[in-house]
Amino acid sequence: MEKVAMKKPKLQPPSLGIFWDTISCPIPDGVNPGDVLDNIIAALRVHFPDHDLGAFFVYGVDSKIRPLRPREGDGAKLRVVDGAYSLYQQIHRDAVSFYLKDRSRRTDVVLISTDERHRCFFYVFKQIGCRRALVLPMSDPAAIGYCEFPDVLLFDWLWVSRGSGKIITMDDFGSVTPTESR
Repeated sequence: MEKVAMKKPKLQPPSLGIFWDTISCPIPDGVNPGDVLDNIIAALRVHFPDHDLGAFFVYGVDSKIRPLRPREGDGAKLRVVDGAYSLYQQIHRDAVSFYLKDRSRRTDVVLISTDERHRCFFYVFKQIGCRRALVLPMSDPAAIGYCEFPDVLLFDWLWVSRGSGKIITMDDFGSVTPTESR
């Protein structure tokens, strides 16, 4: 009897979805709006090196997000929203749709926002096994609370917008002031 060599199925790399709320995390002073998308991707590549960029959604007011000009092929989609509540709903709809789009591979999510209502977003994605990351300003009081979640990567918005992938820890709150230049 002849043995047939079975090929192992090639595993697809995990997919990463980035959801950026430009209303609560606007482009900081001194950062070129044209570079900010590349800076965000560069910062997150440090901790998600094997991930494909599956989606990059940018939410905000038209006049504020138009200068971002996503490059073709980087997966970025600009979404203009009216009001904070519709923004919150749209982010959740897009994140769930992104997760359900391709169940054949792992999906991880990054949220760039200071909106407290997204805590349920993080809870749902934890339940379905996603690795989660949150980007928010260290000046936001919620940042200290999120440091207590060991399964959530936490980044400072000023660092990420400038291209740094340093993770925030409790030690950072004593050694770095959120408004200092990086």
